[in-house]
Amino acid sequence: AYYLGHRVKPDFVVILGDRFEILGAATAANLLGIPIVHLSGGDITEGSQDNCFRDAVTKLSHIHFTTCKESRDRIVSMGEESWRVYSVGCPGIDQLKSLTLHSREETTKKLGITSPYYLVNFQAPTLSPDPIGEAKELLDALYKLHLPCVFTTLNADAYSEDIEHIFTKFCVSGRGVILEMDQRLYLSAMQYCMAMLGNSSSGFYEAPTLKVPFVNIGDRQKGRKEPGNVLSCAAKSANIVKAV
Repeated sequence: AYYLGHRVKPDFVVILGDRFEILGAATAANLLGIPIVHLSGGDITEGSQDNCFRDAVTKLSHIHFTTCKESRDRIVSMGEESWRVYSVGCPGIDQLKSLTLHSREETTKKLGITSPYYLVNFQAPTLSPDPIGEAKELLDALYKLHLPCVFTTLNADAYSEDIEHIFTKFCVSGRGVILEMDQRLYLSAMQYCMAMLGNSSSGFYEAPTLKVPFVNIGDRQKGRKEPGNVLSCAAKSANIVKAV
């Protein structure tokens, strides 16, 4: 906080999203009297603790840029002055359009996998009564679907280490890979996959932009506005297979 206020002295601090890691930055900037610009507030993710962190950052912030009109209206209903809140869309889509993605051949080579494949971005559903059980239901469905899988690594949430461990065991059995990918490789992997499975917000923004179908599993993203590429299902093996 000292470095931010006395060495950097920014006119604004720009904060994206809903992760607990950014709550500290928002608190520090607010205490130092530095105006906060918050991106992507007002969304709803009922099955994740991120929901309350997002709203906390909103109340600490001063200018708001939302992904859709519904989110803008929600922030205004929270008591924020309407002139402070603007519906501008998802900045991740602008960034996606500015990137040159890898070719299919480059992508599969970098992933170390053959095509066709599924892209799996499943994060710990932190408000679920059985997060690890949901991950095991997903793996049971993937066994039945037979195609190789590319898994993303997990965020630093409760249960993430355990879930990543069982995903790694699945991959060691020869059914896929689990990788920490840079943005360009991740979006390239998304572009060429047969379908994306999981519970990540990127299935609601980048995936529809790339015209990639997304099977949204469980309640982590419940309440978020769904584009036409999204098919939501319960976190049960049979439901996942049917949705795919």
